[in-house]
Amino acid sequence: MNIYGKMREKKFFITLILLIVITIGCIYLLSFIKEKINLSYAHIFMLSLTVLLLSFFILLLFRYLIILILSLLAHFRYKNELLKEEDLKTVSIIMPVYNEEKILATVINSLLNLNYPKEKYEVIIVDDGSKDTSYSIAYQFLKNEKGIKLKLLRQENQGKAKALNRGIWESNGEIIVCIDSDCVITKNSLIYGVRHFQDEKVGAVAGNVKIWNQDKLFVKLQALEYMEGLNFTRQALGFLNKVNIVPGAIGFFRREVLEKVGLYNGNIYAEDCDLTLRILKAGYKVVYEPKAVVYTEAPESINCLFKQRYRWTRGILQAVRKNNHLLYHSKASFSLILSYLLLIYEAFFWPAMNLIAHLFFALLALLYGFIPFLFIWWFSLTLLDFSSACYAYVSDKKSENNAYNNKKIIFSHLPFLVLIYRLFYLLLIDTIKVFAFLEEVLNLEMGWQRIKITGKLNGYIVREKV
Repeated sequence: MNIYGKMREKKFFITLILLIVITIGCIYLLSFIKEKINLSYAHIFMLSLTVLLLSFFILLLFRYLIILILSLLAHFRYKNELLKEEDLKTVSIIMPVYNEEKILATVINSLLNLNYPKEKYEVIIVDDGSKDTSYSIAYQFLKNEKGIKLKLLRQENQGKAKALNRGIWESNGEIIVCIDSDCVITKNSLIYGVRHFQDEKVGAVAGNVKIWNQDKLFVKLQALEYMEGLNFTRQALGFLNKVNIVPGAIGFFRREVLEKVGLYNGNIYAEDCDLTLRILKAGYKVVYEPKAVVYTEAPESINCLFKQRYRWTRGILQAVRKNNHLLYHSKASFSLILSYLLLIYEAFFWPAMNLIAHLFFALLALLYGFIPFLFIWWFSLTLLDFSSACYAYVSDKKSENNAYNNKKIIFSHLPFLVLIYRLFYLLLIDTIKVFAFLEEVLNLEMGWQRIKITGKLNGYIVREKV
C-alpha cells in the first residue's frame, strides 16, 4: 500500500474511533441526565432535539455569515479589466444537442454573434441522436458561418457526457467552453470568462446562469434560488478559488487540465460536479465570473421541477461519494475541504434538518400549543433569507452587462417572494432532496429525465450596455 493509501486508512480509522467515543459518551450522558434530573426519556429526547436544532440554527447562521463575508470580499476584489485582442486565447465552444428544435436556432445565433475575435473561436455542435429536426436546423447554419468556424457532428444517442467528450476530442482551442443547448449566451461572456486563464493556476471558470421565463410566481421563486442560493454561493467560493460546481449551462476549462484529470464521466448524473471536484483535487483554481452570463428556461410545473432537482441531488451525491477521498487527501487545503463539505451540507444535511425542525415545532404546537416557537423559527430563517436576498439582488444587478426584455424580480417584491420562498418553496425542494438522498442510499435505479421547455427563449432580445 502506498503512502497516500496508508494515510487515508489511518484517518478513516481515527474518524471511526472518534465517532464511537462520541456515541458512547452521549449514551452515558443521557443516563446521567436521567438519573440526576429525574426526567423521562421522552422529555430528554425533546430536550436533546431542542439543543440539536439550536446548534443547527447557530451553524446555519455561521454559514450565512461566512458566505456573505466571502461574497463581499469577492465583490470588492472583482475587476473589470479585459484583455487586449492579441492576448485572447483560442476557444472551442462545445454544445451537445438532443431534441431542442424549439429554441436551437436562437441558441446557435447567440453563439455566432459573440463579442470575440472570429478567427479565435470555433463552435462545435454535437447532435446526440435527436429524433426531431434539431440536426436539420443546425445544418442550415453551416451555409452561413459568418466567418466563424462551425462544426456539426452527429452520433447515436449516447448521453450528454459522451457527446461533450466527442466535441472536446474534435476541438482545437486552448480553452474549452461547454454550454447547454437550452441556454442563450450573452455577447460578452467569452471575453469575461477567458481572461481568468491568464493565471496559469486557473483550471476552470464557472459562469452565471440566470432564468429567462420569469413570468410566473413559481418561476420567480426559482430565479430567487438561482440568485441567492446558487450564484451567491459560487461568488463566495470564487473568492477562495474553490467553486465546487462549474455548471453545465456554461463552464470554461483549460484544455491541458482536462487532458490531465480526464473528461466527463457518463456514469454520474452530475457530471459537471464530478469534473469540478477532480480539477480541484488536482490543485487548480476554480473561479466564478458573474459577467459570463447565460439565460435558461426554468421548469414551470412542480412535476418538472421535481425531476430536475431529483437528478441534480442524486448526481451531486454520486459525485461526492466518488470523490470522498478529498477529505483524506494529504494536500487538501482547509478551503477545499470546506467547499466539499458544503456540497454535503446543501445536498442532505440542511434539507434533513430543516424538515425535522418543521416537524418538531409543528408537533410542539399541536401537543403543547407552543405556536410562538414555530413562528420564531420561521421568522428567523425568513429574516436570514431576506438579508441574503437583498445583498444577492444588489450584487447581481451590478454584475449585469446587459439589459434584457423579460419580466424579472423587482426589489419591492422581495419581501413577499422571500416569505413564499421560505414557507413553501424551500420545503418542497428540501423534501425532494431528502427523497433523492434515500433513494441514492438504497441504490435505486434512475434515468435521465428531460424537462419540457416552452420555447420562450425565442423571445430573447438583449441590448448590450456600452
